[in-house]
Amino acid sequence: MTTQPLQFDILPRDLSAYRKGNTGIDYVHRFASGVPGPHVMINALTHGNEFCGMTAVCHLLDTGVHPKRGTLTLSFANVQAYESFTIQQPFDSRQIHHNLNRVWSAEWLDGSGDSVELRRAREMRPAVAAADHILDIHSTSQDVEPFWVYPQHKRNADVADALPQPSVHLVMPKGLGSGTP
Repeated sequence: MTTQPLQFDILPRDLSAYRKGNTGIDYVHRFASGVPGPHVMINALTHGNEFCGMTAVCHLLDTGVHPKRGTLTLSFANVQAYESFTIQQPFDSRQIHHNLNRVWSAEWLDGSGDSVELRRAREMRPAVAAADHILDIHSTSQDVEPFWVYPQHKRNADVADALPQPSVHLVMPKGLGSGTP
């Protein structure tokens, strides 16, 4: 059995220009419109080898997108894992130690454990807590139709239904797992 080598349509780029955000948290940028409205956070790089979100957030920052109402926060989460990416070992940069998606519970964040991901989650905690809605962009090495994944709450379904794509919804009745926001 032969395996086709992975094809990369998007490769990493230097993110150092985005390091100093305006929130006191590296790689986190917040833009308030001055008009009441929801606070939306768009997050990239929860996993260091998932580049689609990085491309989207870079585009939003590069084009100077600002909300007409409410607040928009743009963030790059696991930059240290991202910076460890090599094309020869593409899956090794998903995380350094912990899956960043699984360390957001109070048990993890307030506990005594330590890792790159736990330190980053603790650092980002105020930005995550301030958001009304979080779009955490992931990508996959498989050719799949885009889909939403969200805990079963009416507000999540309302937001997903308000957008034309993707049409596939994976609703998690018991949440997304250990501590995921």
